[in-house]
Amino acid sequence: MADASTIYINLPDVLKNLSDFKASVCGVVTPKIKFGECLDEKKRGKRAGNYTVKLVSRAKKVQFCEPKWDGNGRQLTARVMIDNFSLAKVLVDKGFGRACVKGKKKSWCIG
Repeated sequence: MADASTIYINLPDVLKNLSDFKASVCGVVTPKIKFGECLDEKKRGKRAGNYTVKLVSRAKKVQFCEPKWDGNGRQLTARVMIDNFSLAKVLVDKGFGRACVKGKKKSWCIG
């Protein structure tokens, strides 16, 4: 997991070149785990990522709504619904992410 708003998907029953890809959850910005600007962001990212993994692994149904592919067809951006709840909204409501606002990126680092 790159961060709480990126989900890696494996579909073993489809063509090999389509079986593994990433889905970016639209509507939310989460702290980065690997490429965080500071230790605090990385720690927040890890907690948010663990929470997302827990939600996805316990879900009865995960839906990728209104999907859009990037230019090279390997990254999907979609509204992700977990058991009929918006993953973006849940992450924001639980403090693991911020609502996505174009052009405005607030640091996760303290100070």
